[in-house]
Amino acid sequence: MSLEGHWYNELGSEFVLTTDGNHVRGTCRTTVGDAPGTYPVVGLTDEAPSLGPQVLALSVVWDSEQHGDLHSVTAWSGQYQHADGDEVLVMFWARTLETEPNSDAQSTQVGKDLFRRSKPSNEEVVRRLQMGPASHPLCVSTWDSPSRDGQPHALELEAESYSPVGTG
Repeated sequence: MSLEGHWYNELGSEFVLTTDGNHVRGTCRTTVGDAPGTYPVVGLTDEAPSLGPQVLALSVVWDSEQHGDLHSVTAWSGQYQHADGDEVLVMFWARTLETEPNSDAQSTQVGKDLFRRSKPSNEEVVRRLQMGPASHPLCVSTWDSPSRDGQPHALELEAESYSPVGTG
């Protein structure tokens, strides 16, 4: 069992992870939300798990040359597991946005991601988008507020117009 390699969630966002002892590094490529792109990811893991599943924590600061500083950070905490013969990362996340003190109650959103080794097909992503707002750290906080550029949020667009970002 190894955390290293490519991991995809139900919306096609990808972690590419490497380990060095209990340190985890890599990239997070998101295909949805207001700032699709690739961001550095860092984390820690239990390098000698006793039960088989392996705990880990990852974090991303949403800041890139392309989109600028989004003034937010996301932390994922969860486990690397084997479920029904499939390797999975079962990860709960919390995204915290910089807010004014009187808006602290709105500063943090939480959700869950299930990452697998195989990338979902475009049809699977569309099916997930048709189910309504997805649990994604760059989307959930903004359903009732305008996007950074005043345009509809990526997941507000009709699923039929879905086109994966950065595929290939």
